[in-house]
Parts: sequence; structure tokens; C-alpha cells
Amino acid sequence: MHPEFAAMYERVRRHLSEGRIQNRRLKHVSDAWRIPHEISLGLRKPHFGGRRSTYTKAWGAAFCARVADGETINEITADPEMPSSKAVYGWLKRHEEFLDMYLEARAEQRRWLEFMIDMVVMEATPATLKEAKAQVARLEGRIGRLTPKTYQGTP
Repeated sequence: MHPEFAAMYERVRRHLSEGRIQNRRLKHVSDAWRIPHEISLGLRKPHFGGRRSTYTKAWGAAFCARVADGETINEITADPEMPSSKAVYGWLKRHEEFLDMYLEARAEQRRWLEFMIDMVVMEATPATLKEAKAQVARLEGRIGRLTPKTYQGTP
């Protein structure tokens, strides 16, 4: 409705936004110079990018032993003495030795389930054949869920 007011308003907005950008640049430059000097003088502690990991080899071994015994991650992390599931998945991403232990524990769990299938098959009789088939199907389904998914031929 008032073109002269709109033009004046736009000039003020442009001026304020230029000032914010300039202030941001000045703050960044001054921090880049100031923070290392404050650290060297002992006025500020160095920041290394977050909390220290709670992972230890003993925690990882205890966790993987329970996985190898057949417990799920949710069951293990529900124990108050064990770390949260978020911590466990973070460990899997960041610690190669824990990932190796975890994969070995999962392989041990699969071997145990395969042994259980063999036991069910060996103990099956004609009278218990239907129950044995159901139990084998359940154990094979569990093995399928534990086995890592690999996709052939994807780019």
C-alpha cells in the first residue's frame, strides 16, 4: 500500500542482515585466535569432541558372552549392570575389536542353534515328527534372523 515505506523497510532489513553476517565472521576469526591462547595459558580446557567412550574390553567380553549364550540385545541391555542399547550400537561402529567379538559371538550362537536342530532331528520319532518339524522350523527361522544379510549383484 505504501511503496516508500516498503522500500525503506527492505533497506533496513538488508542492513541488519549484512551486520549479522559480518558479526558472525568477526566472532569466528576472534575465536580462532583466542581459544588456543586461552588453552595454552590454562584458562580453558581443550575440547576433544564429546564424552569419553564407556567401552572397555571387559564390558565387551561380558556382553558378547551373553550374546553367545543366546540372549538378545534388548534382554542384555535391560539389565541395569549392562550399558544401553545406544551405547552398544555406538561401540559396534567405533571399536573394531568389539565388532569382531560380537560377530564371533553371533557365529557361536548360530552354531549352537544348528546343534539344537541336529539334536531335535536325532531324537524325533514317528510319533513326534510333527512337533519336531515345527521346532526345526522355529530354530531355522531364528538362524535366518541372526545371519547377516548379504545381497549379491547390487552396485
